[in-house]
Amino acid sequence: MPANVPPHTCYHTIKEHRTPFGVVTIGPDWVSVSAEEHELYDWAHRPGACWPCSMLADMQTIDAGFDTNGLVDLVPSDVDLPSDELSAWTSDAIGLVLPEDHPCWFVTVGQFRG
Repeated sequence: MPANVPPHTCYHTIKEHRTPFGVVTIGPDWVSVSAEEHELYDWAHRPGACWPCSMLADMQTIDAGFDTNGLVDLVPSDVDLPSDELSAWTSDAIGLVLPEDHPCWFVTVGQFRG
């Protein structure tokens, strides 16, 4: 890559980022986030942004994958998780590391920010 091109504008490689709320993996036109029990609990019990009846806080693990159209994969797939809570968690975690010019920015983060 030429020296004058910022590294965040090239998505030919897959990059993994550990955040306080899970591991975010960024691909060329997709992004995923995975979290374990302690990360989900910490996200749901943050001061000033608490989810008192969080279903995520009681889960052992979760993985969510997105492309430019939105959610394409959720593991476990048989969980009855409120969409607002899932969107809030994924947006919070992914928003910490996904560049705004990434093709998945709007569907994962941008539409949830005012």
